[in-house]
Amino acid sequence: MRTVLVAVLALALAPSMVEAGGGSKQTGTVRVTNNGSDQLAVIVDPSGTIQTSLAGGTLDASTFTSAGGQFIGPGGTAVFSNVRAGTHTVAAAFISGTTAGSDIGTVASTSVNVKKGQTINLSATESGTVATTGGAATLTLQ
Repeated sequence: MRTVLVAVLALALAPSMVEAGGGSKQTGTVRVTNNGSDQLAVIVDPSGTIQTSLAGGTLDASTFTSAGGQFIGPGGTAVFSNVRAGTHTVAAAFISGTTAGSDIGTVASTSVNVKKGQTINLSATESGTVATTGGAATLTLQ
């Protein structure tokens, strides 16, 4: 009887552990705060195509967001949840807008090591502005 009771309890509690975030998910979070005066385009683990696009001064907003990228206004924060534990590249560039012909500043990238349950906080600062000096980005771990 005791074995049956333990089995019933285990079955009853297992779904609630999954809903509450228990279990063995090996993920963390990456948060990037825009401390610049222009809009920031930021992405975790950009493809070679996205990296080339940013470095070349062109950016297709639809392709960028489909790849997981986010646009953040000044003072805003992007949150990338469920980032698998391990080493990841975070790339960011200040932009003048998300429409064709918008200017893209110098791209910054950094490598971060995400651990299970950890939140990595990065701050993006801008040297100048996109319109005047190219808006070079710097990513700093906080």
